[in-house]
Amino acid sequence: MFAAGPASCPALLTGYCWHGVYPVSTIAATVYSLRLMVRWENELACPFFVPTTEADDIPWLHPSRLPLGRGWNGHCGAPGHEGFAPTPEEIKQNCNLGYATTCPRLPKERDCDAVRFSVVRHSDSHLVLWFVFELQHRPAGHGTLEYKVPTREWKLPHPNERIQRMADCYVQSYLSRRVSALDSASEQLSIPTEH
Repeated sequence: MFAAGPASCPALLTGYCWHGVYPVSTIAATVYSLRLMVRWENELACPFFVPTTEADDIPWLHPSRLPLGRGWNGHCGAPGHEGFAPTPEEIKQNCNLGYATTCPRLPKERDCDAVRFSVVRHSDSHLVLWFVFELQHRPAGHGTLEYKVPTREWKLPHPNERIQRMADCYVQSYLSRRVSALDSASEQLSIPTEH
């Protein structure tokens, strides 16, 4: 039996599949696997954004839901505009979110409009991340990055410096949220109760 929809392909990360028809069993197995492995992130970052510092000075509605795990200040890395410092409004509306079609520096010819990251495996020794590039809301590339947690080094980095810098920021945000959650949980466990 066959059904239209997603199958085991990198398009699953973006929720789009343009290939066509797939066996139902493949779809069910893939969906089950993704539920177990992937924490879904729906936002994407501009692939030309070079994040540098946390943007605590910009008000965000839900900073932990941003593509890189929190808001970031930075500069433009688009060809011909390298080092340009966007305004706080551009940082908030375009750079941190991708699909920056209103940005005058966005190249007309580009390989992707946005990039997303997801942690697919986390242990005490390493993180495995998936990344997906999107162009016109469709997958345009994908890959895997590996990070060694104890040494804070990349075992398998991305060759593009901009994308690698975004991965650094994503991992920094991810790990700081995990530490905060663990600290909060341990505080709750150690609170004495009154009798």
